[in-house]
Amino acid sequence: MVAGHKVRESHLLDYATAEQISNAIIHGARELECPDCGSTLRCSVQEGTDIEGRPIRLAKAFCMKCPFILR
Repeated sequence: MVAGHKVRESHLLDYATAEQISNAIIHGARELECPDCGSTLRCSVQEGTDIEGRPIRLAKAFCMKCPFILR
């Protein structure tokens, strides 16, 4: 911590924020704002199957300007 400045925690550690972004991506959002720096997130949906062969969709996002990553 720098004298007089509070270190800001990443929203990546906030489950509610990650879940909200993930749900928005799964439902088609692609131009979302990074919760840490405000820049535009690069978003995508990864499709695959689980171990039992059922289809699954996973939201992915990362920020081009800060270390925020949604996995």
